[in-house]
Amino acid sequence: MTGVQTCALPICNQINDLRSFNGGGIGIIVASYNGTTANNNTITGNEVTGTLHVGSCDSGGYDGSGIVVYADFRGGSAGASILTGNLVSGNTVTMVSDNPTVVDMEGLELTESKDAQDPPLPEVPSVITGNTLDDNDVSVSGHGIAITGSSSNSITGNTVSNSGGSIYLTASGGAVPGISYSCSNTVSGNSFLDNTVQAEAGSCVAGNNFDGDRKSTRLNSSHIPLSRMPSSA
Repeated sequence: MTGVQTCALPICNQINDLRSFNGGGIGIIVASYNGTTANNNTITGNEVTGTLHVGSCDSGGYDGSGIVVYADFRGGSAGASILTGNLVSGNTVTMVSDNPTVVDMEGLELTESKDAQDPPLPEVPSVITGNTLDDNDVSVSGHGIAITGSSSNSITGNTVSNSGGSIYLTASGGAVPGISYSCSNTVSGNSFLDNTVQAEAGSCVAGNNFDGDRKSTRLNSSHIPLSRMPSSA
């Protein structure tokens, strides 16, 4: 899938409120599975705002997402072949979950779901690579930016404020075979302001370049939970 979003107005789409019930809760998703690709898409000028309404019987175990680039390896499928060249730029995500202990709300995500496999897949490099998150404005109840099992992407010039966390990077799958690593990403020139936790790094995230990020709270390099999946589409 390849696409360029165009619109005549400064705001292309306004997405107000999301709902989840054992899945869902996604504003915009670029995804691929079963050996396919989703490359060179441009997602720009969108607003995702309001409340994530969590179903009363939702069992949780995932997060909602404002905008997510997602490699789906669930259900024993072959998974995505590659997701590259996607640009997420100039969007606004302002969302809170009404039940964050069950399903919280993330702003922007680059996520592989290899950790959903049982037994785990053999270890392979990340298929989410060469994508750009640039100049987005995010304020959510969860993490503003979540990078899971994604390598050599560019995260630059974003503003994350008043969120549960600014950015975290972690491996997909934990310390078991079948993981992908979040390595060698460029995280540069972002503004991380007034967030509960500034930046978190889980295991296997070597080689990430943090340069010129403006911070107003602490840097937390503690281990993060590794069960990272966005909602089911």
